[in-house]
Amino acid sequence: MMLSIVWDGVVDEEKWQLVQQLLKKNSKTRGNSVSEDVQHDYLLLGLVHCTHCGIVLENGSGTSHTGKSYFYYRHPSKKRKKDCPYPTSFPIDELEIIVGKQVLGLVHQDDRLLEDICSEVEKTLNKDCNQLQLQLDLVEQDLATLNCEASGLVNRLSYLDEQQIREFVTPRLNEISCCKKKLEEQKQALISEVLTFKNGLVSVDDIRYTVSVAMESFYEVSSKEQKRVLEELIEKVEIYPQRVVVVMKAQKHSSRFEECTNWLSR
Repeated sequence: MMLSIVWDGVVDEEKWQLVQQLLKKNSKTRGNSVSEDVQHDYLLLGLVHCTHCGIVLENGSGTSHTGKSYFYYRHPSKKRKKDCPYPTSFPIDELEIIVGKQVLGLVHQDDRLLEDICSEVEKTLNKDCNQLQLQLDLVEQDLATLNCEASGLVNRLSYLDEQQIREFVTPRLNEISCCKKKLEEQKQALISEVLTFKNGLVSVDDIRYTVSVAMESFYEVSSKEQKRVLEELIEKVEIYPQRVVVVMKAQKHSSRFEECTNWLSR
């Protein structure tokens, strides 16, 4: 036997819904996890190194009692050495502003670094061009195979009756024709891309101009675009007690810059 029993709630419906919303919000931000409502694209994620512990810092966030979100780079708790003299975490805004402002300025002013970047760009272009050429070779092989099959079918027409031609040969020739059309379109597109890459010689002036434009619009583009630019330029960011050292990816001249700071005074 089942009984249906109804009684008044301890709190009214409005208060109940309010509590549920607060619990939901707390569950998103508890334990220094990133809130789904307020997120930050960590521009230097995977690049910031603690020189004492020899580890890469991870992203972290927290929410104050007022609901304000804070973001930072922090030592992974189980990897931080007990005698590490540096703070457990570093404010994200301060570190990203230090690095972001200086990186593009350094690139623009350092001719040797510009030459290195130019060389790296050309290597990337050549690598991409080779990949496109391989794709083009495969497309041409597929076209040759289809042409060979089509020729074989045409040569057999005199040995087949009308029904066989209608049921087997004609449908297959139509399929081959459609495939060839698509492959020819791919071939022409690939040829165009290959020619673009082969003619795309990059000069130091080209890189300098690109960097100038990037400097002017860096903080106007999305954070995801900022992150992509910094990842292309930076090898790693090293944290020291009195300074931040940024090592650039162009290794030929070990290009780097230092920015004075004092993490230990906090």
